[in-house]
Amino acid sequence: SQKDSFVQFLEFLNILYTLSKYDEPTLATSPIALADEDTGSDRIKKVNDFIARHYTEEISLDRLADPVGLSPTSLSRLYKQKTGETLSYHILDFKLGKAARELLNTDRNIADICFSCGFNNLSNFNRLFKSRYNMSPREFRHVYTKSSAII
Repeated sequence: SQKDSFVQFLEFLNILYTLSKYDEPTLATSPIALADEDTGSDRIKKVNDFIARHYTEEISLDRLADPVGLSPTSLSRLYKQKTGETLSYHILDFKLGKAARELLNTDRNIADICFSCGFNNLSNFNRLFKSRYNMSPREFRHVYTKSSAII
């Protein structure tokens, strides 16, 4: 505390020199390292909330990335890292899940459900639904509404 400022400056340079020679990262403590993870999780939550509100619309990577302050590529990479699935898979799975619930809980026709869940093409919807549930939407409705009536 009584040292002259030049000596303090030399000690500071010595500390910086010592740190620069050390190979292990020492400046990032656990709370600092975890801060990015929390931000990532918050961003994922915002993206999922956005998808849940806008799944009936066309959702582009640009439209998802802008509100969370990331480039489309960075968002795509972060989403895959945090969830283990791609954004396009999540959006498709979300829409198909909504369609499956609609098939079971309403008597609306399949075309109406297709378009109300954000699909633009009925044949594409049928193909995607069949690949996800191993049956067509009509078969799905028939099998599961029949089994729920028995219970």
